[in-house]
Amino acid sequence: MEFAVNLTEKFERYPLTFGPTPIEYLPRLTAACGGSVEIYAKREDCNSGLAMGGNKLRKLEFIVPDAIKSGADTLVSIGGVQSNHTRMVAATAAKIGMKCRLVQESWAPHDDAPPYNRIESILMKSFKSMPHFAIPDLDSKPSERVYEFRSYEGATEQLYERKVEMFNDAGEVELFKKLEFNPVFFAEVISSAHMPHLIYMTTFSDMDSQEKHWDAFREHPDWEKMKVMDRYQNTVSSITKYLMYPTDYSDI
Repeated sequence: MEFAVNLTEKFERYPLTFGPTPIEYLPRLTAACGGSVEIYAKREDCNSGLAMGGNKLRKLEFIVPDAIKSGADTLVSIGGVQSNHTRMVAATAAKIGMKCRLVQESWAPHDDAPPYNRIESILMKSFKSMPHFAIPDLDSKPSERVYEFRSYEGATEQLYERKVEMFNDAGEVELFKKLEFNPVFFAEVISSAHMPHLIYMTTFSDMDSQEKHWDAFREHPDWEKMKVMDRYQNTVSSITKYLMYPTDYSDI
């Protein structure tokens, strides 16, 4: 007896995939298995342009219409610390113009827990004031350069959004550019262990240059004006700073 269900007959579908999943013949694996049976792969990784694809999108195609109809502005999901599903939810939210909040849990037991738990995948969305990644314009040797990575967390969504606004609309990003901080990117984090927060990366010829640039930033009249505005008070609850140097194989 055959049993088939056509979900589109009962549920609205929001297209997130390119259509039927490509089927690829695997001649070498077929030969390695003796050749008596032809082996094919269902290429779910090629079925969309979202976050490396995956069959999780097929479920989301039927969830999204209900979220849109309900007037929701945020997709919320939970998954393991390296969940493919939560990655797809974040990508879907970005595609349809919604916010995304993810809860990453350590559900599965594993023998290499310490290194596994120290690995984190972070999904980001670029600031509108700097939508594209930039290569630093530095003359110093790579071994002398200093790259600074900063993370700003907000105590609440509202305060966090005001800090993003301060970067985009009040002129903070433009000040970084004006003072030649050589920023690589500014981004909102849409999936990580610490939410909500933003991150950005600036680059310097050497440590002395890094210190002089920050002195100039703190003393600049534009910053003096921005930092005392009532709207932008207490927008950052925690700052994490990393100072790094490029590896020999780094493209930046």
